[in-house]
Amino acid sequence: MAEVYSPPTADDADFNFELSYKSLPPLAADFEFALVIYYVLAGFSNMFTAIWADSDAGRDKGKMHTLSWGTGTALSILELDNKYLHDHYTQDYAGRAEETLTDNDTRDLNVDTP
Repeated sequence: MAEVYSPPTADDADFNFELSYKSLPPLAADFEFALVIYYVLAGFSNMFTAIWADSDAGRDKGKMHTLSWGTGTALSILELDNKYLHDHYTQDYAGRAEETLTDNDTRDLNVDTP
């Protein structure tokens, strides 16, 4: 009869990367995406359907666009140079283009298209 491999349970896994390695609990992950958190987005929905940056944008320059979905939806345009809300649109607020969002069922965003 052929021998059948039975992997250990997930909690018993031991990769032996080095003798002093000790894994952190799952909720202790820290990815250090930013040193500072800015709360500048318009609206109050935190369900994002699109995040775009201008083609010439970098970490600290240019504009970034975010679009959320559902109740409290908003299109936010962030100025990354100064970390402030450059423009925004909601169903109740017309931004610089003087247009409001027609619905809160937003799906996608396309920036810098010819």
